[in-house]
Amino acid sequence: MVFQARWRELKKAGWTSKLPTGLSVNFTYLKPGKAIKDVKGEDAFVGEEALMKYLDKIDLNALRAKKQARRDGSANAARRRNAAKAASIAIPDTAESSRVHTPAGRLLDHSPDNSLTRQTQASPPVSILGPESTPRPSVPQTPEALQPVSPHDTTYSPGSNGDHFDSSIEDVNHVAANDDPREFALLESDAENDDGDDKDQPGDTTDDGEVQLPVSPEMRFDDRLLSSLGGMESVASGIVPGNFLKEMGVNGWSELASHTPYDYLQEPYQPRSAGSMQEDYPHLYSGHSGPTSRALAAASTPSRALFYFFQPQLWEDIAAESTDYFLASIDERVEGQHAKQVARERKHREYKAKSREAIRKDVLKAPPIEARELCVFIGLLVARSIVPNKEKLANHWKTREEGAIPHGCFDRFTTHDGFMHISRNLHFSPNDDPAAKEDRAWKLRSVIDALHERFAAGFTPPAIIAFDEAMLSSHSTFNRLRVYIKDKSHKWGTKLIMLCCSTTACCIRILRKKERAGQTSSTDLNSGPAAVARNLQQVFGPTAPPTGQMRLVVMDRFYSSVPLSMQLLIMLIPKKKKGDKKKPPKIPKNRPKNIDRGTFIVAESLHVPAMRVLRWWDTRAVHLLCTGGSVQPGLVVRRDVMSGEQHEVACPRVVKDYQTYMGGVDVHDQLRLQRYLLQLCIMYKKYYKGLFLGLVDLAIINAYIVFNAARAASGHPKMSHELRLELCQLRDKDWEILSTNASFQPTPSKEPNARSAHRAGHKPLLNNEWRPGNNNQGRKRRTRVCKVCSLLKDTSSARGGDSSTYCSTCTLQTMSKKSMARRVFLCEKKRHTMKGELRSCFDIWHKCWSNGALAPAPQQGGRDRSVLGLRRGTKV
Repeated sequence: MVFQARWRELKKAGWTSKLPTGLSVNFTYLKPGKAIKDVKGEDAFVGEEALMKYLDKIDLNALRAKKQARRDGSANAARRRNAAKAASIAIPDTAESSRVHTPAGRLLDHSPDNSLTRQTQASPPVSILGPESTPRPSVPQTPEALQPVSPHDTTYSPGSNGDHFDSSIEDVNHVAANDDPREFALLESDAENDDGDDKDQPGDTTDDGEVQLPVSPEMRFDDRLLSSLGGMESVASGIVPGNFLKEMGVNGWSELASHTPYDYLQEPYQPRSAGSMQEDYPHLYSGHSGPTSRALAAASTPSRALFYFFQPQLWEDIAAESTDYFLASIDERVEGQHAKQVARERKHREYKAKSREAIRKDVLKAPPIEARELCVFIGLLVARSIVPNKEKLANHWKTREEGAIPHGCFDRFTTHDGFMHISRNLHFSPNDDPAAKEDRAWKLRSVIDALHERFAAGFTPPAIIAFDEAMLSSHSTFNRLRVYIKDKSHKWGTKLIMLCCSTTACCIRILRKKERAGQTSSTDLNSGPAAVARNLQQVFGPTAPPTGQMRLVVMDRFYSSVPLSMQLLIMLIPKKKKGDKKKPPKIPKNRPKNIDRGTFIVAESLHVPAMRVLRWWDTRAVHLLCTGGSVQPGLVVRRDVMSGEQHEVACPRVVKDYQTYMGGVDVHDQLRLQRYLLQLCIMYKKYYKGLFLGLVDLAIINAYIVFNAARAASGHPKMSHELRLELCQLRDKDWEILSTNASFQPTPSKEPNARSAHRAGHKPLLNNEWRPGNNNQGRKRRTRVCKVCSLLKDTSSARGGDSSTYCSTCTLQTMSKKSMARRVFLCEKKRHTMKGELRSCFDIWHKCWSNGALAPAPQQGGRDRSVLGLRRGTKV
């Protein structure tokens, strides 16, 4: 790619190329007017590599010469300044002097007959201290009157300037007897201290005890701008007249400066220094950032990290509100069920509908919803997101497997009716509140406000933050906040405006506008540029910090606004955003062929010195409006759409910063929307329930980031897929500890083997039934058929089949009323081989068959009623 760009330049200069001959595949490149027979390596070059080496050699030599010229110029800088100052002392200052000697010895005639006649006034004597110590003449001199005299020229006309300048002084460094030597400074000659290091006498230093004050916001704007807008208050409010913006678009920018990528691509690559961000963005915040100490201390387990953001009190409030909603909607629910039963009775004559009183009595049997049950409800949804059931949710409670599909296991943690009872009555805010008629997001307002507080308390904003929109997936047509965003993985839903860390993608603040039901104003103060100012004021405060430290906010062009950039400068927040396609106009959609990839142009604001607008050419035009950053060239990696190959493209460093730090919100969306999404686990007709699961997803992602940050600080590896285990295993005593003392461990830790914990309560017990002994002598324990032996009798040669021991926990559901018929009898002797090891029937039943859930079907078409009953409803 670099060779093609260079060859286009060489062809314009007259270079030619010849096709390869023989077996060679290399072209021959010739200088203008040269032939193949000329000197190889000087006039003719075989292959691209040889030509590029020659061009690199020329570029390096030119670079060295340029640097040498710069050093030579710096070495003579002192002499030039000395000569310029000495030349200024030979200016004639009286009206009597009508003739002045020029450095070439030519006399300039100031007589009245001359066409360049100009009246002059007498001025005080000119001192060699310069204009700071001598008053300036009231009437400026003409170019001829300001003609300098060389300090090395000693030819003066007698009496021309003798009253004010001693003709015997030939050295400009001469100090008269009546002058104060302290008013003069020594000039170092021959560039003895011009190596770029000002350690001896720095030009801008402060004492150790002196504190550099932050730059005042007024100093960031032009005086004419402040006077036109009415002062800093108007700029801080973000309200700028449209006429001023139009005038600024025409006359408020400097001339466009174009930059091509060739010079930078020919130089050796130099990695960006560690302190370059502080150089490109002065006063950038350098203090502590990331999870707070309390958040890290709480994130000892995944569930505690979640409970830090989604606190137990919020779960208690949701449970209480859900119970109140259930009791308030009893009549409506009874009428609905009664209507369904009546319709079913009309369709099926054998079915009898219940009365309203009977239905009400059955509905009221449901226990109140508890906060711990809500956590188990969320834990089961997380488990469903990891291992989804594509058919329906009820299959997670299936009691028998179908071929290779195992049966469900959700019944170990809650019943199906209990799960659906929580799902039906999930509620968050009272409907009779007056705010419900005004706030369209009132259904979730309590949850959103709680997350606002916890997100801000758990994470200190870093120096660089990303501002973008996020999506809570929602396809319900009842959702009045539903919008369409084509660039999201889930395109329909409720849009949230998020402020995220650009490095860790942790969400710092979310904003859902408080849209009123009857609002018809065209000005939306809660979206676009106004949303940026509102969020940043909530996080950092309405005024600038006293230290003057700034933060870098990266956003896309949806929030681009010149007034917003000026408003954020007052808040000491530099801004970089992609947008503003009105500068310059008539931009082609794709990059023209005569413009090389990586070329960019820059224009600076004449009213706001820190503001720039630039256009960078990739495959298309990319526009950025920034109030900070550097336009020095850099490299960015771009992927080819057709081939997928990666290429390095030259770009300004501010574009590289945008690409690096803009992805904070997008990464948060990918973690939440791509794979494990609670909103896809269960679908609701009531849209706010699905949005609640989306807010829980936000808290889970933040908890995941903080939990892994705590583990990284302790030197432990990252963990995942652990939250569902702790939420599902919550017990009443765990929730009580969590609610009363947050410093204790609220949830049980996961054991190395989950099955061993499940089998801990299964013990063999002896049967307490007796029968007479042989010949009616004594008594013996009655034996029953071993369940394992009966299933393996056709596949195993071992003898046996009866046992007097049974499991203390496993039971069977049968029609018999005898307690003995519900027991699972198992042998304790090792008779059968399973998985290459001789095992007892008790171990095979619990370890190999997972407490009988994986028991094989009966052989030879037989029917084992006890095993079928076990699959229909085993209690373990």
